[in-house]
Amino acid sequence: MPADPLDQLRLPVTPLAPGAPFAEELRRRLVAELAPLLPNRPEEDTMASDTSVAAPTITVAMPCDDARRMIDWMVELFGFEVGELHEAPDGSVAHARLSWRTGNVFVSDRHPGPWSGTGPVIVCLAADTAADVDRLYAKARAAGAEVIQELEDTDYGDHGFGLRDPEGNLWAIGTHRPPVGPG
Repeated sequence: MPADPLDQLRLPVTPLAPGAPFAEELRRRLVAELAPLLPNRPEEDTMASDTSVAAPTITVAMPCDDARRMIDWMVELFGFEVGELHEAPDGSVAHARLSWRTGNVFVSDRHPGPWSGTGPVIVCLAADTAADVDRLYAKARAAGAEVIQELEDTDYGDHGFGLRDPEGNLWAIGTHRPPVGPG
C-alpha cells in the first residue's frame, strides 16, 4: 500500500543549491518582474553586475599610477564593467566607476591633492560559487597574475585565493560573504 502523499510535506526541508545557469536566469526574471515594485532599483540586469540588490553603501577607491592599465586588468581578468569614465583635461582618468556583481570600485589616476597618497588597498570579491572562484583562479594563473595566496578552503568557510595587481593592491577572491551589520 503506497504511503500518504502528504507525508512528503511533513519531512524536514532540505535546501538545494540550484545550478548557476538556472539561478542566473531566475534572478534575471525576478528582477525584471519586481523592478517596477521596488523603489530605486535598476531595471536592467547584466552579467557582471547583480542589480537585484540596492546600491552598495561602501565603495573602494583606488588612485593609480596608470589607471587605464588598471581598468584593463580588472575588465580582462575579473569581468568588471566600466560604468563611467571621466577624463581630466590632460587626458588622464579623473574618475572611473567599475562594477562587479553588487559592488563598485572607483579608479583614477593620481592627481595632486589629499586623495593621491592613499593605497595600496585590499579589495575583496565575493563570488557566487566555489566553481566561479576556481574559474577566476585558473584565469588569473593563465594570465600570469601574481598569486600571493594559493587557492584554499578556510576554517571559516571561504574558498578563495589572493592576487597582487599591477598597482600593488591586494585582491582576495573567494566565496565568503559576511552579513552586513552587527552580530
